[in-house]
Amino acid sequence: MAGEITTTANVDYIGVAREVIEFVGYSADGIDFECRIHEQSPDIKNAVDSTDEVKAGDQGIVYGYATDELLNYEYV
Repeated sequence: MAGEITTTANVDYIGVAREVIEFVGYSADGIDFECRIHEQSPDIKNAVDSTDEVKAGDQGIVYGYATDELLNYEYV
C-alpha cells in the first residue's frame, strides 16, 4: 500500500487490509504487506482545502476486480 493522507486518525492499514482479504473469503496468512503511507504534501493539502468549491481531492490508483457476490451484503 502506498499513498499520502491528511488525518489525525490512527489507522492500522495492514490490519484493515488483512480483515478485508479474509472478509472476501481468502486467507491473509503468508501474505507480506508493505505500507508506505505518509503525511500528504502541504502543497496538495492547501490546494485541496483552499476554497469552498467541491473538489475530488487528490488522485489515486486502486487495483482489484469487480464482483457482485456481496451485492446485498453491507460491510461494517
